[in-house]
Amino acid sequence: MKFDMHFHSTLSDGRNTPNEILENIWDSWLSLVALTDHDTISGDEFVSEVKQSGIHSNPAVEISAMDYELWKSLHLTCYAQQFEQEVYDILNNTVAKKREMILAQVSKLAHNWFIIDGEELYDYFEKGGRDINTLNKFNIAEYLFQNLENEKIIPTLVWENFSLEGFYLNFLKEGGKYYEKYGERIDEYEPSIEVCWAMAQVNNAILAIAHPQFSFSRFWIHTFQDDILPRYVDAWINAIEVHSKTPKSWLNAIYEAKKKYNLILTAGSDNHWLWHSDSKHTLLWEINPYLSEEQQEEILREYMRFLER
Repeated sequence: MKFDMHFHSTLSDGRNTPNEILENIWDSWLSLVALTDHDTISGDEFVSEVKQSGIHSNPAVEISAMDYELWKSLHLTCYAQQFEQEVYDILNNTVAKKREMILAQVSKLAHNWFIIDGEELYDYFEKGGRDINTLNKFNIAEYLFQNLENEKIIPTLVWENFSLEGFYLNFLKEGGKYYEKYGERIDEYEPSIEVCWAMAQVNNAILAIAHPQFSFSRFWIHTFQDDILPRYVDAWINAIEVHSKTPKSWLNAIYEAKKKYNLILTAGSDNHWLWHSDSKHTLLWEINPYLSEEQQEEILREYMRFLER
């Protein structure tokens, strides 16, 4: 009864190729999988090869979206039998705008004394097998920290030392301590939650709020339940994810929301590297430990009913 509806490959920010993931799927006796790369719909070839092994699958994607009322970026996982060309066009625009943002961010860091070059950054990741159109700001931090001189520069600028993750959170992530001076964004490169639902509706799709405990960590759970989630339901988002790292308090809130709004539940590991787990991601096929076998069966059955529509 193992399944995973949220994981990544080298087509976005994963560490394993789709072929490596396929081999792991075949060896793991899974029931269902959905590859959800960032702003990149899992290809027909991947889905077809999975199905040939008797494992259920379908096209899927993790969409970079924007809540313009909260002015907050978030991720929505979307699942369909197939996607219309309009969806590909919107996602391609997101990828193009993201590349603009990466180059603007690199330029701003270089202007503020960091040793960084856009073409060298792209070359570094391309040689590592990454699709350079899917790079994100954390990848910029990874690249910076390949050069020890950049680590030495940080305390001369802000009188503090930072780890790679700390640098990303404080310098490059919106809301970070030093974001206003060192961070950069491109306005409106992410589609709104309303646009995302319009895409999902046309494609008869499931559209789920991914890893809500991370996306809305700065809010109280009851604020998410009472103030934020109702707007999302009004925007016709019809599902929410039980992430492998969702704590018990959030899991209870998710089940209350499911009952109140008749939401579909999805479940996934958010895996980026087959043999690695960390504070926000688990191993491929790892299910939330608070889910009972009955709850897992219910999630799987509900999703399978969607696939059979």
